[in-house]
Amino acid sequence: MSNSTTTTQIPTAEMLLLARDLVGPLLLGALLNVWLYGAFIMQVHTYFQHSPKDPLWMKIMVGGLTIIDTLNTVVSCYVGYDFSVNDFGDVPRILTATKMFALMIITIAVTGSIVQIFFGLRVKWLTGNQWLGWALIIAAFAQSLLGIGCAIGGEILLEFVEFQKFRGLVIAWLVIAAVVDLTIAAILVTFLRNAKTGFEETDDFLETLTKLTIQTGLITAVWATVDLVLFMTLDNNWHFMLNMTLAKLYGNCLMSSLNARMEWHRSQHLSSSRLQRFVRSLTMRAP
Repeated sequence: MSNSTTTTQIPTAEMLLLARDLVGPLLLGALLNVWLYGAFIMQVHTYFQHSPKDPLWMKIMVGGLTIIDTLNTVVSCYVGYDFSVNDFGDVPRILTATKMFALMIITIAVTGSIVQIFFGLRVKWLTGNQWLGWALIIAAFAQSLLGIGCAIGGEILLEFVEFQKFRGLVIAWLVIAAVVDLTIAAILVTFLRNAKTGFEETDDFLETLTKLTIQTGLITAVWATVDLVLFMTLDNNWHFMLNMTLAKLYGNCLMSSLNARMEWHRSQHLSSSRLQRFVRSLTMRAP
């Protein structure tokens, strides 16, 4: 009596290549995602512990991001486990995207959009430039729709090798995301540069703020750019290792900025009205 199997039999060497280039990136992306989720939750706990006076809408935003990021983490872990364990040895399934995979991409796009819209509103409040602020907000919303479009496209085409057919959507999504991040960082840095007073201690404090602003803006922009380069140059899944963690990077950058206010408020260098406005721009409230 012979045993039947539903898996496709292929040479071991080829299976090793599939595991390395298709399954491996998804599993590594899930592991990195969990690690960043831990950092995000710690920052959320710090925020709610030390920012009780923040407006209700900000607390709802942080709570909403926490729910979306938690969903993203659970789904990414399921995707990593599904492809590496449940589908082990089943080549057609390994080569095929799933509904859970599409949901993961949607949570990434939505998280990035929420964070960018917040910083777009901050730019609008800080500079008083309505056109610039709304342009950033619209671009952030557009990149979210493009990301969702990529998820839908993947669900329609199913096979990973077919994803290059909608590469225009992927390119537009990641390019717009990177450009918005860089633009926001450049505007905030310019505002801080113009706040210099000539006093050494205050200007040193401004340099610290400037470095933090540059770092938080560059992290997501560089990550999205490298993700795009890997997508365009490689015919495997390694770009997904970066893409899967984009949501956590956006969430951590936002929480890092919000929690940095604790140190700013303790500083003796907030006498400058321009500096005070920069700090208040995180809640967008008048003094």
